Amino acid sequence: MKIKIGGISLSLKRAGNEAIKDPCYRRFLSTEGGRAHITFEDCKNLPDKRYQGCFDSPGLWSIAFNDHADFCIEVRGGSTRPIAFVQVSVKEKKGCVHIKDPSGLARLSRYRRSIFPCLLPFHYPVDEVIFINILPLYKGILLHACCINDNGNGYIFSGFSGAGKSTMAKQWLNADGAKVLNDDRTIVREIRGLFYAYGTPWHGELTACEPERVRLRAVFIIRHGSKNSIRTLSLSEAVSGIIARSFSPLWDRKGMHRAVEIIERLVRDIPCYELMFRPDRDVIEYIRSLDI
Repeated sequence: MKIKIGGISLSLKRAGNEAIKDPCYRRFLSTEGGRAHITFEDCKNLPDKRYQGCFDSPGLWSIAFNDHADFCIEVRGGSTRPIAFVQVSVKEKKGCVHIKDPSGLARLSRYRRSIFPCLLPFHYPVDEVIFINILPLYKGILLHACCINDNGNGYIFSGFSGAGKSTMAKQWLNADGAKVLNDDRTIVREIRGLFYAYGTPWHGELTACEPERVRLRAVFIIRHGSKNSIRTLSLSEAVSGIIARSFSPLWDRKGMHRAVEIIERLVRDIPCYELMFRPDRDVIEYIRSLDI
């Protein structure tokens, strides 16, 4: 089984007939040949590696890492003890999954089983944490943003929760020539000097998730307003605004350094604006009328 998100593929070698049930995730299943960026296998015991840092998301997961781009995610899912571990070695392009307490998965509530099913690492939030770690190594970042492909023009509308990302995405749903790639989380990668935006399966209110990429033309930091208006952001405003709205490896100094470098190049190459918008379809024609 292989999934491909943001142009990066993860494969899982496992006996049995388990299948990804989430329809959004199924769109990201890949049948492409060739070696995956990281290949996961089940293991009885995790390799004995030393880690030197730890970041804890209370009750759900924690992550530890070392200087060799290795990291280990401890899955708890609300339990007081670990249920599973997912370890990744980026340099070796290998990962392993160790289910420490299968009965712990069975005891979880229906909601938590939907978050931490046995089909690790292909479910939120474990896969998202993996991508947050590895994206800077592939000149990429994960943004809190909706992404629109408007006739080949990629627009990102970034904002904190409640800023209007899903509202913005809804306006574009049936617009001629437009496609919503995601309404909440978007990957941006620099490839051969050009920036592309990718859809992801980690959606918000909408389930419009597309495994596609589009050439990025503009980044908008959005806010609700009484009328549609934009203001060009300075380089410092754009960098700080995007960093604040990104999902970056805060626990990894080297990873953060790479992420900030990518963001700095992004804002120098791609126009960045603050957008105040009304929650109606007039914003589409407003965006299309801009000289970008």
